[in-house]
Amino acid sequence: MTAALLALPCASARGEYRITRDHGGLVEQNKAKYAGLRDRSECIVIGDICNSTCMLVLGIVPLQRIRATPNVGLGFRPTNVDGRFIFGGNFLSDSGTEELMSIYPRPVKD
Repeated sequence: MTAALLALPCASARGEYRITRDHGGLVEQNKAKYAGLRDRSECIVIGDICNSTCMLVLGIVPLQRIRATPNVGLGFRPTNVDGRFIFGGNFLSDSGTEELMSIYPRPVKD
């Protein structure tokens, strides 16, 4: 998967948006952010860390407009109940994780 993202430049993109040190966040916020980037036709360059809900970019922006540097680190994990730690515990959300999986394209799921 990463090799495919490194392969070619974004030929038809208008501008570039770089992802660096993104450790995730709230699902709905990242869905909105990447939908906006998709609609602006920018090339997305993952420069280093893209973890958790940051990975939604792979399902929202067309893969042909996503590139990665050689230093990329892609991280997947289950979602939390409300996107944060609660009373020092990490409570996982099966439905949130299923939503993430439903957005990822087939090559990412595989």
